[in-house]
Amino acid sequence: MGMLENNTTSYELMIDGFTYHLQGKEGFLWDDTFLHSAINSSEHPKEVLLFDVFRHDQPFWLIGMNWVFIWVAQIWQHLQNMRERALLR
Repeated sequence: MGMLENNTTSYELMIDGFTYHLQGKEGFLWDDTFLHSAINSSEHPKEVLLFDVFRHDQPFWLIGMNWVFIWVAQIWQHLQNMRERALLR
């Protein structure tokens, strides 16, 4: 089944009404301000790398919310790192 799996669609991205089919380790870049969803029909997790790009044409409230999410994520990661280091000792 290994060869067959490489020739079939494993991941689907639906972005702004269009469906994109991805295979294996194929990458895709899009503007996530469009309505989007993803389906992973493979048995393997799909790795995702997010880039947060600040745009000047976004409303002020959206820029503020973005900064809050980034700040919370950084604090959360810092707390997780501290917990892991405490358990190692």
